[in-house]
Amino acid sequence: MKHKHYDLIIAWATGIEIQWFDAIKMVWVDFSDGRFYPNTQYRIKPTPLPQWQQDLIDAAKAGKVVEIKGIDEWVSSSVNTYFAKNDFGDTKKDRYRIRPTKVTRYLWAYKGSSGNWRETCVFKTEQEAEKEYEDIEHVRLDYTATEFEE
Repeated sequence: MKHKHYDLIIAWATGIEIQWFDAIKMVWVDFSDGRFYPNTQYRIKPTPLPQWQQDLIDAAKAGKVVEIKGIDEWVSSSVNTYFAKNDFGDTKKDRYRIRPTKVTRYLWAYKGSSGNWRETCVFKTEQEAEKEYEDIEHVRLDYTATEFEE
């Protein structure tokens, strides 16, 4: 009768990396001692994913929307479901992205040392402007509100 883990024992003997499941810590651990116990779970160590794929999986699990490039636009229909399960149907990095968040930025006017108001040429959020113009009198130019993807 073959050992319960016969196929994994053969794989390990040929140099393939094996892991065992530590049920107390609930993690997979690299296997090294050569003793295969019948009541322990073993597996072939998975090949690590490329970092860009892992980033998309982590984003999907964190609730961010992952999108795939359609013909004319980015689509998010059921992409998150696949990423949350580590299921990639495509390995082309440029076909995927995490949906950018939209940030509203404004142009600002600040009072120069001469006492004249000057308009900035860089869009800033409220927080960025407060930090940038902390010691300078400044006003937000509301007519310039623009949404940017970040």
